[in-house]
Amino acid sequence: MCAYTYEIPDERGFMRALLLQMKVEGLSEIVGTLDESKCEIVHYGQYSRKRWNAVWTNIIFRVPLDKYEDAMEKITAEIKQRIISIANNLMPQNAGLDVMDVSLSPSIEATPIEDSLVSELDAKKEIVSQEILPEDIKARGKEMADIYVYLYCVENALRLFIEKAAKVVYGDTFFQNLTLNKDIERKLRERINDENKNKWLRIRGDSEIFYLDFDDLSDIIRNNWDTYKPYFPNQEWITTKIDEMSKCRNLVAHNSYVGKGERDLIRVYFNTIMRQIGSINE
Repeated sequence: MCAYTYEIPDERGFMRALLLQMKVEGLSEIVGTLDESKCEIVHYGQYSRKRWNAVWTNIIFRVPLDKYEDAMEKITAEIKQRIISIANNLMPQNAGLDVMDVSLSPSIEATPIEDSLVSELDAKKEIVSQEILPEDIKARGKEMADIYVYLYCVENALRLFIEKAAKVVYGDTFFQNLTLNKDIERKLRERINDENKNKWLRIRGDSEIFYLDFDDLSDIIRNNWDTYKPYFPNQEWITTKIDEMSKCRNLVAHNSYVGKGERDLIRVYFNTIMRQIGSINE
């Protein structure tokens, strides 16, 4: 019987080899989309049932924000299977890691601050003095900027998920078939009317779902649970997380400070939600 090491290979080296082999096999367009991404190789101790005692392994591509939407469009279910096949051929056989899935996640790393407000303030210390804007306020601003990126990405990923899952059931007319409460219907009408009156306002999105708030997404899932229950362990699993993250989002939106405990919770929820809803693309 083969004794596996279960050791995860060097992820940087594995990513380089993976991209090179993908290019060789005619996936140059996908390589161009992923060339600035990082890969994370994870397993959870669950057997793959593909080889005796080998474990189910997932490769997560951490994609830069400016390439994330492009990657989501280009990496179809067929492309995923090709990447999985290439990854398994590259994975050391004695590791006992069977790559069974690949998924995409926005890369949440420090954004270059050349054009950020914080860097401008640093460059203008002679204008904005310590007395006007203390250093602790600037430091907290940086922390809130990082959290906003998490919240922005998971909120819009959930919007796209709600849309895709509903289209599976109802097709392109999905939104008309969703059950909405009266508050959501009123909010939707008012915001569309406001946008029609104020043409200078930027359009929120191609779907009505982009006119709604973060906490509205939780209500839509609750009120249409038959459509969304195939994707979650139970209703509370997802709605509770959305509700808690929505409260933090409101704090950030009103320039309030979110403490470390809440920031850690947002990061954990971000990762778990993104992994869970990734199944919609399989």
